[in-house]
Formats: sequence, C-alpha cells, structure tokens
Amino acid sequence: MAGSAFVAPVIPFRPQGKTGPCLQRRASLRRPTQRWVAVAKSHEEVVAGPFEGHYGQWNLTRGDVAEVNGYRLSLAATAIGCAVAYAPVLGLGSAEVSDAGFALAYAGLGRALWLVHIYMVPLHKMLKGLWVAGGVGSVAVAAAMGGLVSKVVDERVGMLGIGWGLVAMTGLFFKEAFCFGRPEAIGLTLLTPIIAAGHFLGLLGPDVETPLVGVAVLLMGLFAAAKFTRPVTDDLGDKSVFEYFAKQESR
Repeated sequence: MAGSAFVAPVIPFRPQGKTGPCLQRRASLRRPTQRWVAVAKSHEEVVAGPFEGHYGQWNLTRGDVAEVNGYRLSLAATAIGCAVAYAPVLGLGSAEVSDAGFALAYAGLGRALWLVHIYMVPLHKMLKGLWVAGGVGSVAVAAAMGGLVSKVVDERVGMLGIGWGLVAMTGLFFKEAFCFGRPEAIGLTLLTPIIAAGHFLGLLGPDVETPLVGVAVLLMGLFAAAKFTRPVTDDLGDKSVFEYFAKQESR
C-alpha cells in the first residue's frame, strides 16, 4: 500500500542446540512414556511355554506371573482383613478395628475378583457387579448406623447392604472349589452362605454363629496360604481361551 511501510514480524532467535521451556517440558513428558514401553516389553517376556491350549499354544509371560501373584496377594489381604475383623470377638481390639479389618478384606476381595480368571465372562461380570453393590451397601450401612461390623451383628437388616459382597465372595470360593477341589475352598463355599443367611434370618444364635465365623476365618487363612504353593499356571488357566475371547471382542 502506497505510503505505508512494511514491518517484518520479530522472530526471537534461539541458538541451535538449545530448547525453550515448553520444548523441555515436552521432552520430559516423553520419558515416562518410554519407561512404560520398557515395562510393557518386560511384561511380555516369555518365562515358560509353549503350552497346549484349547484354541492353540500359549506362553507364560512375566506379566502373567505378576497378575497371578497379585491375585494371590489380594486373597492374602482378604484373609488378614477377616482375621482382624474377627479379633474383637476374642477381646483383641475395638469395633473400629473390626471395621478396618472389614475394609481391608473387602478391598482385597475386590482386587481378587478383578484379577481372577473365569472362563464364563457373564459370570465374572456378575461377581464384580455384586462386589460393587456390596461396597455401596456397606458404605450406606456404615453411614446410617454409625458403624459396620458390630452394628450388623446387632441389627440384621444391615445384611441387606453388605450381603451382596458375601454373595460375590461365595462365587469366588465356588469357582476355586470347582476348579481345584481344595477342601478349604469347599468349606468356605458352604460356610459363607450358611453364616450369612443364618444371621440374616435369625436362625443362628451367637453360640453357633461365632464359632462358625471363626472356622471360616481359619479356612480363609489356609486357603490363601495354600495358593502360594501351587504353580502359577493353575491360577492362570488356559490362556488361549482368554486370548480367543479378546479377539472376538475386538472384532
């Protein structure tokens, strides 16, 4: 345009080899990604196999081992939590200690339900849904009654809140009993619904109910401890089945 001067935009000079703060920030954000890639590769490292499966051969990886160990540690946390929740019955601790034990046991149960390998996908989803319902119910019961374990012992209606989690626990025990025939799992499959239903319906008096809970806590400890003596592939199952299901869902 006549009479006007063109002013070139000022472009800041950055010496070659140096980066501004934004570029430095981006570079730092890339590093965790690279570490996660390395972790993912290590999890895919084959440690045993191949094994013959229903839908072909499969290998045991470090990721599989970590997953199974996570499942077993979750069962151990559940067993410890149950023992802590039962301790006040023996005069060891208070109602708050019992509630803390219940929280630990319930968290361990949830983690175990998410990690357990069950071929029947709808059943697996149902057990996880029951656990969620029991968790919500437990929070509601604790808020309404000002406590949990001791309150449910005194007020049976509280079983309507926490009972769903016990149903999920029974399902997990049934899966273990059906797959491996372990006596501890069979005993827990029978005792858990008997104790829960017996308490809710008022069929069990304290003289019967308290020892039965003690037996269940003992069996839970034995069940969790025995898991660490079994091969990893026992809890993993036929990996080719899960890989087949994953391919079907991705289509």
